[in-house]
Amino acid sequence: MKKLLSILFLMLVFIIPTFAADEVASTSVVSFLSDNYIAILFAFLAFVEVIVRLTPTKKDDSILSFIMNIINAIFPNKSSDGGTH
Repeated sequence: MKKLLSILFLMLVFIIPTFAADEVASTSVVSFLSDNYIAILFAFLAFVEVIVRLTPTKKDDSILSFIMNIINAIFPNKSSDGGTH
């Protein structure tokens, strides 16, 4: 339980400053979503990953693995010397 709370806390620490950095004048929901869609997407994926890891079934693990493989194909995690981490 402590691990889950620490993961959720870290998600909030990294996501809330992104939302707070917006200008106060831009109150439109559409402009907010269009400005922060990548941060929102990755925050949602992190939240879904926590939920999936807490459930005992393997079907949701395979679905999340498929989605993460697609994301890793689009945005590969490469080190500076040309290899993967």
